[in-house]
Amino acid sequence: MTKLVPSLLLGLWTAAMFGGEASLLNVTADKFAHAPGESIEFKIFALDSEKKPAEAAVTWKVEADGGRPAETGSGTATPESPVRVTTSLDRPGFVRITARFEDASKKTRFIAGAAVEPEKLEALPEPDDFDAFWEEQKRIVDAADLSKAALQDVPESISGNPRYKGMGVRKLYFPFAEGMAPATGWVVMPKDAAPKSIRTLTVGFEGYGFGGKNAPERFDPNAINLRINAHGFEVGREAAYYAEFEAGTKSNGQGYGLDPKQNEDRETCYFRGMLMRDMAAIRFAKTFPEWSGDALEVTGGSQGGFQCVAMAALVPGVTLCTPNAPWLCDLGGSAKLGRMRSWHPSYVPALRYFDTVNFAKRVRCATQIRRSGLGDYTCAPSSVTILYNNLKNAKSRSIHYIQGSEHLTDWVPPNPDWRQTFDKSGEP
Repeated sequence: MTKLVPSLLLGLWTAAMFGGEASLLNVTADKFAHAPGESIEFKIFALDSEKKPAEAAVTWKVEADGGRPAETGSGTATPESPVRVTTSLDRPGFVRITARFEDASKKTRFIAGAAVEPEKLEALPEPDDFDAFWEEQKRIVDAADLSKAALQDVPESISGNPRYKGMGVRKLYFPFAEGMAPATGWVVMPKDAAPKSIRTLTVGFEGYGFGGKNAPERFDPNAINLRINAHGFEVGREAAYYAEFEAGTKSNGQGYGLDPKQNEDRETCYFRGMLMRDMAAIRFAKTFPEWSGDALEVTGGSQGGFQCVAMAALVPGVTLCTPNAPWLCDLGGSAKLGRMRSWHPSYVPALRYFDTVNFAKRVRCATQIRRSGLGDYTCAPSSVTILYNNLKNAKSRSIHYIQGSEHLTDWVPPNPDWRQTFDKSGEP
C-alpha cells in the first residue's frame, strides 16, 4: 500500500503581518500528483526579508516533459493575492515552473514542480546481461586477497583532535585488483571496542567531485563509520598531490565519468571502478572484529546516492539504504524519452549498466529517499521518481519531495514555515 501526504505550513497571513520590500519568492502547487490533462495550478508569493508577504512584479516560465514549447508570463504578487499560473500535461511526467522577480537586479529564483501519473514513469529497458556483468565484477572483488587490506594509523594531528575524543581514526587501504585504483577511505569507530560490540556499520559516500580527502567531521559515535573515497586516491595528503590526481582523471578534456567515448565501453566507464572500490571496501569492513554483523547501512547524496543504491543492490546484508537526491538515474530519459534535461553524462547505451534506477530493482532492504528536489535538475525529480517506482523488491520505501529545492544553490528553501513538501511511502 502506498500513501501520499502533502504538507504545507503557510501561516495565517493577516494585514498586520504584511511586510516591506520583496526579496524572496515562494511557489506552491495545488497538489503533487495529477491526471493527464488535469489542471495544475501554481501560486507565486513574494516575501520580504522577514518572510512576510510583500508586493512585487514577477515573471515565470513553465516547462514540461515531452518537449513542448515553454510557456511564459508575468504578473504582480500582492499580500492579498499571489500570481496564479495554470497549466497541464497530457502524459506521465513532470511540469516545472521557474519564478523570478521582474527586477533583474534581484537574482532570487524559485523552481517548483508537480507531477502527472508519476507512478507510471519508466526508464529505458536495462541490458539483458545486467546481472551477468555485475556478477563478474563481484567475482573479481571477492577473489581479492584480504591480507593486502589494511587499516593505517593517522598522525597525532588527526587522532588527537578533540572532535575524535573516545574514537579511533584510521585510513583504509585495499589494493584489490591489478591495474585498478585501490579502495581507500576513512574508518572512525569507538576506541578499544570489544569484539562484536558495535551493532552498526554505516557506510557513507561523497557527491561528485573529490571529497573525502580529510577525515570525516560528522560520524555516529556508537557505530563503525566507513567513508569510502570514490576515486582510490590516498587520503590525508597535501594539496599538490590532489591537484595532480584530479587532472589525471579527465578524459578527452571532460571531467571524470563524463566522456562519451570512455562511456561507450562498460569496461572503461569510470563508474565501474568506482563501484568495485566501494564493494571492496565494504567487503573488508565486514571483517572488522568489532562489528556484530547486525546492521549495515549505506548513505550518500547525489553521486553518493548512486553509490549507496548500487551497494544496496550488490552487497549482501545491507539493512538500510538512505540516498539523498540520488544521481545517474534515468540516463536515457532526456535523450530518448523527451524528458527535461538534467545534468549527467551524455547518454550512450553502455551507461545503462550504471543507471541507478536499474540497481533499484535489486534492492531488498528498507530504502528512504530523503530528498528529491522539485527544483533539482541535476537529479531531476522524474528520474528519482523512477528509482522509487523500481524499488518493488525493497522491504519498504519512501520518498520526500521538497518544493523549490535545487541541487547546488539551495538544497532546501530556508524557511520551514512556508516550505511545501510531499511524502510518499509504503510497502511496494
